[in-house]
Amino acid sequence: MKLSLQQLSRTLGCRLPEHALGSWVTGVSTDTRSIAPGDCFVALRGDNFDGHHFIPQAIEAGARIVVCDHTDSDPNESGEVTMLVVPDTLFALGEIARLWRFENHHVPTAAIVGSNGKTTTKEMMAALLGGGRELLVTEGNLNNLVGVPRMVFGLRPDHRVAVLEAGMNQAGELGRLVGIIQPQCVALTNISNAHVGNFGSQEALYRAKCEALESAPADALLVMNADDKLSRRARVEFARGRRCITFGMDESADVRATDVVALQPYGYAFRLHLPEDEAAGRQVELRVFGRHNISNALCAAATAQALGAAPADIAPRLGGFSAGLNRSEVEDMGGWHLVKDYYNASPAAVENALRSLQDFHVSGRRYAVLADMLELGDMEHDFHAHIGAVAAASGLDMLLTVGERAKIIHETATKAGLSAQHFADAAIAAEHLRGLLQTGDLLLVKGSRLMKLERIYDLLKETPPGGSR
Repeated sequence: MKLSLQQLSRTLGCRLPEHALGSWVTGVSTDTRSIAPGDCFVALRGDNFDGHHFIPQAIEAGARIVVCDHTDSDPNESGEVTMLVVPDTLFALGEIARLWRFENHHVPTAAIVGSNGKTTTKEMMAALLGGGRELLVTEGNLNNLVGVPRMVFGLRPDHRVAVLEAGMNQAGELGRLVGIIQPQCVALTNISNAHVGNFGSQEALYRAKCEALESAPADALLVMNADDKLSRRARVEFARGRRCITFGMDESADVRATDVVALQPYGYAFRLHLPEDEAAGRQVELRVFGRHNISNALCAAATAQALGAAPADIAPRLGGFSAGLNRSEVEDMGGWHLVKDYYNASPAAVENALRSLQDFHVSGRRYAVLADMLELGDMEHDFHAHIGAVAAASGLDMLLTVGERAKIIHETATKAGLSAQHFADAAIAAEHLRGLLQTGDLLLVKGSRLMKLERIYDLLKETPPGGSR
């Protein structure tokens, strides 16, 4: 990247010293380990760190511009480094990213937002758009107020399209992120109960999600879920007069799936209907666990088509998509199947996974390990109790729960007649599973990331259960 320091200082409202006139920013970093000569270092503050302590290391690494919120001296006088002092360095980071996005405004860009399915939808979109170096896609979990600017800084003039994920933990964040991205297309997967404890109520969470629609450029295309109750409400309240395309099973949806059939051992076949498609419906075989992933596929298809993907390419590319990153990821464990779905867990996501278990064809028994769902605030008891009831009705042969809050899931499921056992630790649950799992069985493992349920997979992989029925 390359920005004039005059542009940068003007954007941040800072006075530029005379010696810096004509200088350029060649990169932006918040980490001294990644700074290259000529870069700008932005000193961020966090709960457990203060980037201002690393300004000397940044300068030693070659940074010529430092954005900070205070300085003990005025090194601008020496000409060795340019210091730009701002009230809030995190806000400044976003403003620099907005500037860089403006410089690359011609690159078609989609912002993927919503309560559940953002990352899977993003990965599906990457597959539908053909991948390659000309496609910029959010890496890992870089979807917050630090990560989104980092991804925006990766925009190059030769990118043909960008797909950026935006998440939030509190009100104001999503509107800010969409304002930084300035997308030509905003795809809202759904609005559910993820992180509802951070907002105090479902209504407050709904309002925070709708910031993405309010902050989108006036000419942006809005891609919205026709099956989701709160998304339908948002379309009425925030999308009137806007360009909008809908997806879902509903007959009114612009992009929809019909004739859905469960595949063996897992996945779904359906007919995909796209607007302005010469075909009346294209056959798709989606080899991904979970009926909710049909919705993600429709969202991805609608958005990808809006960004230039050809209808004839979309169906076969969906058929070639495989889930990963511990989201609805299925692994054959040598005779039995494990669904690794422990990247995160909101009540809606756990419910979707449980209800999809009956679509997974197995000759043996169905087990699930569920752990605490976090960030639910005062509603955590009711949500965990609801999941216990859903588990009891999901066709499980046995439920295992891990964690203090998951005791509520265990108690509710047991009262409803489901065989269930509770464990304080994932390692103990894994040891118990070794004595249960046999050829032909299915195990779903799902819980919030902080519960570290990947230990169950690691332990079962290390010492596999044995036996056949």
